[in-house]
Amino acid sequence: MKWWWKLRTEPHHLWVEVVSSLHNLKSKPDDIYSKKTLTGVWNNIVGIRKALVKKGIPVSSVISKQPTTNGVTWRCGITSTRTYMVRDLRQRWDYKPLVADGQFCWLKEVPLKVNCFIWRAKMGRISVASELAKIGVLLEVLTCPMCNESEEGSDHVLVDSTYARSVLEGV
Repeated sequence: MKWWWKLRTEPHHLWVEVVSSLHNLKSKPDDIYSKKTLTGVWNNIVGIRKALVKKGIPVSSVISKQPTTNGVTWRCGITSTRTYMVRDLRQRWDYKPLVADGQFCWLKEVPLKVNCFIWRAKMGRISVASELAKIGVLLEVLTCPMCNESEEGSDHVLVDSTYARSVLEGV
């Protein structure tokens, strides 16, 4: 994207003239950045479009054309300054939205055991007192044995208990 940005915002640089000439960009729409019949580095750079679409980032949100009284201005929609910065696209690229109820995002970077445990916890399928009582297992007490403050549920054990909070503070 950095090179797309430079191509549009620095039109008088020599490399821009060469790329524009080779790929005949002056006669093409603004969202076309290369001639498919030519191979090389520039076509590899243009391939970022597919990766952006795959990540759910519209190209128009990253770089867009704004008509002005002086001609045309190129704006970046992912920064507050409207100027493209690699850091801001990287943050957007790495952003993973919180998982909504009913959905689960399986991450390849996380070990399968951990993914499965989180999925089971989200579905309420961890063997805690409250879940065992729901399926008819008789227990003497349903309170958490670690803190004796509230009912032992998956949320309490993993997030709300004093023990869980002390573990999270240590991370």
